[in-house]
Amino acid sequence: MSVLIGVPSGRGSMSVETTTSLMNLGLIFKHKNIDYSFVSVSNAEVATARNVLAAHFLQTGHDVFIGIDDDIGIEMAVLERLLNHDADFLAVYQPQRTLDLNAFEKAILSGKRGSDAQFAAAPYVGTNSNPTNPEYGTIGKVQFIGTGFYILKRAVLEVMVEKGIAMSMQTRMPNFSQKTYGFFNNITDDKLGHLSEDYSFCTRVTRAGFDIHAYLGPGVSHTGPMAFQS
Repeated sequence: MSVLIGVPSGRGSMSVETTTSLMNLGLIFKHKNIDYSFVSVSNAEVATARNVLAAHFLQTGHDVFIGIDDDIGIEMAVLERLLNHDADFLAVYQPQRTLDLNAFEKAILSGKRGSDAQFAAAPYVGTNSNPTNPEYGTIGKVQFIGTGFYILKRAVLEVMVEKGIAMSMQTRMPNFSQKTYGFFNNITDDKLGHLSEDYSFCTRVTRAGFDIHAYLGPGVSHTGPMAFQS
């Protein structure tokens, strides 16, 4: 296996949690004698950055792509678990970066305690979008998942291109012009309305004939005003 790690960095800098995750990935790959390289796109809108990274991946000889946002952290044990899980596309539920104190109060008043009350105050990105979610601490098949961290096999992108699911386009930024594909371009669905860039990508994954796997559990952080952890 050969891996490309890509970071879309809108801020031009990475959180401590992301930097630690990248170091841990490097340690895992070194221990397993896995060839890997790293690339980042900064100061670009997130869908554009992800399209550029995906197109760059297709131009390399790597067969697995790992995308991680500059505000996401994944603990070592979770990274190893995700890398050992055989899936064409695997992502993680990430905690929202906001606290709903009203929801927390209602949860406490209704008798919820511990993690149940915490999840009510800071739910995961994706939990309200899927008809069913995996049990906490497990990996399961889902319809939608955020792409703050994901592991993707080359075949998924290649099929999208071959079937015309992701159309060729020219992406231009200051001092940059490159042929890319609209992997993450927003889709408007008749039933679901205007989809975000990550849910649009999930829709394309499904249309290409692949399953979406997602991990819901501890060991994932999402840094905003503070680091929100699962």
